[in-house]
Amino acid sequence: MRTTVQHPRVNLMLIGAPASGKGTQAALLVEHLDISSIATGNILRAEMVQRTELGLRAEPYMQRGALVPDALMIDIIRQRFRSCGRRDGFLLDGFPRTVAQARALDASAASMAIRFDRVLYLDVPEGELIRRITSRLTCPACGRSYVRDPDQPRPLTCESDGLDLVVRDDDRPTTAQRRIVIYLRNTLPVLNHYRSQGLVASVDGTGSVAEVFQRVLQSLRPRPDAGEASLTGRVSAWPTSTWSWAASSAFGAAQVLRARELARSTRPDLGTPAAVPASPPG
Repeated sequence: MRTTVQHPRVNLMLIGAPASGKGTQAALLVEHLDISSIATGNILRAEMVQRTELGLRAEPYMQRGALVPDALMIDIIRQRFRSCGRRDGFLLDGFPRTVAQARALDASAASMAIRFDRVLYLDVPEGELIRRITSRLTCPACGRSYVRDPDQPRPLTCESDGLDLVVRDDDRPTTAQRRIVIYLRNTLPVLNHYRSQGLVASVDGTGSVAEVFQRVLQSLRPRPDAGEASLTGRVSAWPTSTWSWAASSAFGAAQVLRARELARSTRPDLGTPAAVPASPPG
């Protein structure tokens, strides 16, 4: 039975490079904390499919493969903030990616009396990110990804539609390295922007899904020395999840089941700040 949380929910931002496991951890967090997901990529696609005003404004840029203007992205996020409500809590994933976007987001959130409780950064060394990307196979139809685990038989077809899996051009070593370098160059200043506000928690993103998820949960513990006593009330009643979310084959169902078990059994002592191990710089 799902536990109803009476306290205001936590507002989070999740940042991580391609192949950092961000999508997996986002799904686990949203389910475990029973908060809304604000994933900008998914929102843009949904707005286009539904032919909303915002979707029609974004469509020409996405069809050209161009970046959607910052002002339009802020409008889309503001709309999601309104629909979430101030007491529901949310996880923002995929935005901001530049300092200019971060400043615009801060101003928009402040105008709505919304604040972030934590900015979570999944820290994975560059070499490991490249290894994960170049080990990935993708379904050309549905886009589902699979990682070639050396200890398991290589997947040949998509579990969803049976099509042959392929290696995308941007998952090849040279391209993958360029993607990571560009991402880190743009993202590290964003992290510094939020570090200056005392919001960033760097989480070691290496290891199993369960291990990383445990570190993510630890990073949500309040830090009394930073004046975060109010965060205790926001996450003290950890909801019991139905865990309807299914893991992608990229990480393995067994690992996610283990993460589920840890989440159910773990109710951190929120009065004690936890040190979260950080991986070496990539």
